[in-house]
Amino acid sequence: MKVLSVQNNSKYCMICGMENPFSLKAPFYVLEDESVATIVNFKSEHQSYPDRTHGGMVSALLDELMGRAVWVNEPEVFGVTTTLNITYRKPTPLDTPVKARGYLTFNSARGLV
Repeated sequence: MKVLSVQNNSKYCMICGMENPFSLKAPFYVLEDESVATIVNFKSEHQSYPDRTHGGMVSALLDELMGRAVWVNEPEVFGVTTTLNITYRKPTPLDTPVKARGYLTFNSARGLV
């Protein structure tokens, strides 16, 4: 899948913040299918049980992906998550590249995407 552009990062965001020492410093790429993708490595600062990423960090990454998926076609819109339901199937390891991708399936202002 071809990368079309790289989205901006902020300074202190817990997910993308480049000046936050505890941030994932996640880069976000817009792909040709209008999805947003990233690859991150959760570190010991992000753990819950030994060698496992805290579920809150995983959900924060997913929350970020949702907002950034909106930016693909509406870069001036800042969305907020109203509902987030997650089923964790297995632990997310630390110090291992994790790929994540988000895309819109429905936009209440535009209907199905």
